Amino acid sequence: MERINLLLRSSLYRDYLGKVEEKEKDRVFCKHGFNHSMEVARLCWIFLLENGLTYARDVVYAAALLHDLGRCEEDNATVAAACHALRSARLAEPLLAEAGYSLPERKLITDAIAEHRKGEDEVFTSHLSYFLRRADKYSRLCGDCPAAAACYKKDEMPQRSRLLY
Repeated sequence: MERINLLLRSSLYRDYLGKVEEKEKDRVFCKHGFNHSMEVARLCWIFLLENGLTYARDVVYAAALLHDLGRCEEDNATVAAACHALRSARLAEPLLAEAGYSLPERKLITDAIAEHRKGEDEVFTSHLSYFLRRADKYSRLCGDCPAAAACYKKDEMPQRSRLLY
């Protein structure tokens, strides 16, 4: 996990994460900061293991830790959700290179990030892409959320009424 630690120490990564957290400081719905990214990383890792799939753990964690960074560039809530995924993939590339990920690893990770907002029935370029998307959905504990009644996304969240993971 040395490359993950390099990523976490990156001033650019910390700057992006700080911008996301600042933009969401008054948000009543789910936030997209470090804790969310770690939940996604751990769930994605579990899903891959449960399905007998092998990826380097730091590749999985890198995809999860970087998947929402593009939210730092969103101007308002009207920006299409898919846009932050593409922005996140673009912002991730130099961070991954700086942390020592190879070109094929960077492609795998940035594709997974770019695809994490796809629909369940769409075609994904890798198992990592699919399970990153799934982990992002399962990370939300809607049944315990005080803003659930007003949430426009609650019906698409698997754990809206019961704990599954």
